[in-house]
Amino acid sequence: MNKAITPAEWKIMRIVWTLGEVGSADIIENIQRMNDWSNSTIKTLISRLVKKGYLLATSQGHANLYSALIPEETAINSESANLFDSICEMKVGEVIAKAIQEHQVSKNDLKEIQKIISSQIDDAPKTVQCNCLGKVAD
Repeated sequence: MNKAITPAEWKIMRIVWTLGEVGSADIIENIQRMNDWSNSTIKTLISRLVKKGYLLATSQGHANLYSALIPEETAINSESANLFDSICEMKVGEVIAKAIQEHQVSKNDLKEIQKIISSQIDDAPKTVQCNCLGKVAD
């Protein structure tokens, strides 16, 4: 898996992770409930995910069944690592706060986040240094 998943491909992967082993007809049906995409567009996206190594295609008669070759958690962790590696260290807290404000988060998840914050707050630096220009010589 050497190529990133595009936003459109994420939609396909989310369906496969949710349903497990699934045929293209079920993927198409579920995608078309949310997007006005043609069958051929969806099949192209599925084919790209197979070529990238994210989906396994298993022949079943005249059709293929698709299953994920990468766990959802692994893909999400990789994507979030890429995001946080791409932004200034000084902005990480703002991004996390905004994500919590703008997305629905369960009580259990908020309690877990609260525990993590409580366990780290005493050792956290007062400010975070910018990492955009690399280390500046004294």
